[in-house]
Amino acid sequence: DEIKFKENAYTIIIKQFSQKQLRETNFDKDIWTRNIPEPEKFISQFTIVAENKQTFTEQIKNALPFNITWQNAQDFEKRISNLFYGLYEDYSQVWCESLDKDPEHLKDAKDILTILLKNVLISKCKTNKEKGKKILREFLSDKYKFPIFKRFVILCIDKLWGNYQELLKEVLERIPKILEEPEYEVEIFDLLKKHSNEFDSKIITKLKELIERIPQYYHEKNLEDYWRYKWYSTLKDNEKFEELYEKAKEKVKPKEDKPYRPKHRAFEGRIITHRSPLSKERILEIPVAELVKFLNEFKGADFWSGTFEGKPDKQGLTETLREAVKENPEKFVKEIDLFYNAPYFYVNHLFWGLRDAFNAGKDFTSLWGEIFRFSLKYVNKPTFLKEAFESQRGDSGKGRYISVVDDVVDLIKTGSKDDSKAFSPEYFDIVKQIFDAVTPLPKVELHPDTQRDALTYALNTTFGRIVMSFIIFSLRVRRVTKQEEKDWGKNNYERFFERQGIEAWIWFGRFLPNIRYLDKKYVEDKINEFLEYDTKDFRWQAFMEGYLTGPYVYDDIYKLMRLHYLRAIKNKVLSEEIDDRLVQHICIGYLRGYELLEEKNVNGRDSLFWKMLMLENAGAKEKHERWLEVVRFFWEISERRIEERKKDGKGKISEDREKKILRFWEWTFNNQEYIKEKLGEDYEKFLARLAELTIYLDRIDEKNKEWLMLSASYAYKEYHTSFFIEYLTKFEDDDSIKHLGKIFLKILENSTPTYREEDIKLIVERLYKLWQKNKGKYKEIKEDADEICNTYGRRGIHFLKDIWVKYNNS
Repeated sequence: DEIKFKENAYTIIIKQFSQKQLRETNFDKDIWTRNIPEPEKFISQFTIVAENKQTFTEQIKNALPFNITWQNAQDFEKRISNLFYGLYEDYSQVWCESLDKDPEHLKDAKDILTILLKNVLISKCKTNKEKGKKILREFLSDKYKFPIFKRFVILCIDKLWGNYQELLKEVLERIPKILEEPEYEVEIFDLLKKHSNEFDSKIITKLKELIERIPQYYHEKNLEDYWRYKWYSTLKDNEKFEELYEKAKEKVKPKEDKPYRPKHRAFEGRIITHRSPLSKERILEIPVAELVKFLNEFKGADFWSGTFEGKPDKQGLTETLREAVKENPEKFVKEIDLFYNAPYFYVNHLFWGLRDAFNAGKDFTSLWGEIFRFSLKYVNKPTFLKEAFESQRGDSGKGRYISVVDDVVDLIKTGSKDDSKAFSPEYFDIVKQIFDAVTPLPKVELHPDTQRDALTYALNTTFGRIVMSFIIFSLRVRRVTKQEEKDWGKNNYERFFERQGIEAWIWFGRFLPNIRYLDKKYVEDKINEFLEYDTKDFRWQAFMEGYLTGPYVYDDIYKLMRLHYLRAIKNKVLSEEIDDRLVQHICIGYLRGYELLEEKNVNGRDSLFWKMLMLENAGAKEKHERWLEVVRFFWEISERRIEERKKDGKGKISEDREKKILRFWEWTFNNQEYIKEKLGEDYEKFLARLAELTIYLDRIDEKNKEWLMLSASYAYKEYHTSFFIEYLTKFEDDDSIKHLGKIFLKILENSTPTYREEDIKLIVERLYKLWQKNKGKYKEIKEDADEICNTYGRRGIHFLKDIWVKYNNS
């Protein structure tokens, strides 16, 4: 009956998986996929009111059904506690590392509100000590559960120490793991450092206890001394902690013998610069043989010393090597064979640098031969995969990612795109040998465990990059030879399908027009072959996602894909974004004349456009979006801004297609009862979208006035009322203007738009001017204009008052 936020109220819903679901689902794997099943059995639902984690946990445990052995669940109570904490995680340390410095980007409401609250809070605490204490204690309480409020308390204690120092004891009691929690690090560090000589014996004892309570993570990583050094750095000026700090510092040996300090700005904390033992200039200066010897022998600093202490490490050396290769690729390519037995990660950055150099415009004409020869030799190295996986360790994705192969095929791809800079045809054979060598290397999956869209997945796996690069290379070969290679698909692309990596289906769909250019018959056979797949088959869905995300819709391909379009229309198995692309394709078919706004096309075939709208289950809730997407797409392809359209005429679509869009709008008006029945509560959204098609009207007549009146009341639903009003301003002829009053009053039935005032004033003034010009004839128009002005006035908005006064006094 009532909509409001209920303080500290939580609704708990318990569901249970069936035994069949448990047998058929691999929860270790499927938990991160889109297809995780919804538990079939509803157990119970209840509401609790809990002010803190303790009562939250207790009330849930007390209300749980007794017929389930909850005690068998590992860390059950801890999991409920984690759920509570998760509900109140604000990640404030990410978007505002230091409250003293303020958020850096100021792009969200929370950033601005943080600054406002801080300034008001400090001002209040300065002027009214008792009121300030009350507010800060409230912020420490369970009433304010998000960490940022407790950060405000620590900041105020630091800034106004003389008035609020006794609150530090309460902070340490309320947040017992304050030193471990990243949210509080900056503020508590600043407070301890600034006031370290002002603590009483109780605070000193408590701080020693907290620092010596070393977190498990630091124990596991053998970083106990680093933890002590970090926190004793804040207290080193206090004689009680000076010796403890010196002992910890001696063991850690920090860079430049300086105390620890946290990062106070986000960019400081996220950009890590690794140091190289050799400068770029030195690498370019010494002989390649000497460099490779150094690469083989250099040990480098460990992770902590390299990352946090700035000591030279392998990461810094690889990055500097890459920059040197980018600057002078010829130096390294001339003696590239010397890198054959160099550590894998240096070879990785060698190729990376070569690709960067080519993209930067370096001339590779004399380099390609040596690069390709070494590439083939290196990927055929007996120990290649062993070295790759040992070097990449956790970054190999169980063999799906091989960085050197990525670099090699990416270099081939970039060297194939632009014919003016591409490698010579004399290297076509060796490049084919490279693809033969690398294609079997990466691990592949037909059902990858990923939530990413298909293209993103295929762009990032090594197998996906191989397939994409090979297609681009093959197009280069075809352009040069100007001949279609006989059985190109069977002899070349089929091996990718045989490997059973889903990327083969994704890229086949995405590059369908290009592959058809390479082998027309192969593509047509595959399109027919894929019709045998069930629509739930991941291969078919990946193929369709790849195809539908292509940038163009080609007439010949559209005709070949009709049956696949029909299957996708009937079975909504594609993601919402990809289903929107399907709708766009069918709309293009309608606008190009392949589909009609009736059951059958001229050739007697079913119209896909009609099927998409009139399908028996098109009224299903999940398919309502298709109706909305049709209108959105028709609006998208128009010129959106009236001023720009008047200025240069850009963005206009053909007159024939404009007529088809208006014909569709008229059809929706004539069939409004049917559509309303199909869409139910979404019908009003549909009408709101239709209002945007006003952009296509040249004038308002008695017929299309009714279309506009139907939509006007609901324009606010999609937050595009301002577009609708803007489009109404383009009508300057008397016959159109006389209808504007009634249309605008329809808008005012459910909303009170104020943006943009100049457009609203323009419409109202045109109504008054038309009445003034034809006194006696257009009395009703004046009444409409008056009612618009009065409606705004009654609602407390008065920007139309001057216009009303002007024409009523006259």
